[in-house]
Amino acid sequence: MNLNTGVTNRPYVSSLILFVAGLALVPGGLQLLTLGGSPYYLLAGLALMGSGLFLWARTQWGFRLYGAWY
Repeated sequence: MNLNTGVTNRPYVSSLILFVAGLALVPGGLQLLTLGGSPYYLLAGLALMGSGLFLWARTQWGFRLYGAWY
């Protein structure tokens, strides 16, 4: 799959938004987990961060990870 649509050379904005959203979820998810709660938000944050990193690297794994989790 070719991610280059002619608009930008790399999908910087999308990958950065996903990474920052995941980064915002991880501390709260970790705190929730330590209080005996669900690991969902921690795993969701890690999945978003991974998707952002993979999109930054222009691999299909960014789309696959996002699609598998959400």
